[in-house]
Amino acid sequence: MTPEWERHAFEVMLEAVQVTFGLLHLPKIRFRHFHTNHGVKFERAVRTERERLQERLTKVNFSMHSLVEDLKDNGLSPMESIRLFSYVQQLFKEFEGIWMIKVYRTGNAARSFVRIILTSCILFYG
Repeated sequence: MTPEWERHAFEVMLEAVQVTFGLLHLPKIRFRHFHTNHGVKFERAVRTERERLQERLTKVNFSMHSLVEDLKDNGLSPMESIRLFSYVQQLFKEFEGIWMIKVYRTGNAARSFVRIILTSCILFYG
């Protein structure tokens, strides 16, 4: 491929890493943020930043697919292009899994139940 394509591919991958890093380092919005004016402003700022980063991630996904299409147009075999498409899809699927872990917490009841079970097991086996 041409040096321009390689530079563009590097920039797209770098942006994917930066956006992923930015999304995973956003502070969590908790229920307590809805009770004060400062909390509401904080929640609004975090939500705006999250939406902006998610839009950038969608553009990165589109750019990665267009890079694979460029390779396909320049002679990449269909089987290899299908494999590259599946790698791109798997990359974003794994990111979604990581994002779900960050956003959705375990409920208080489940955490308390596990804490009681673990404590009782220690006492029982001790």
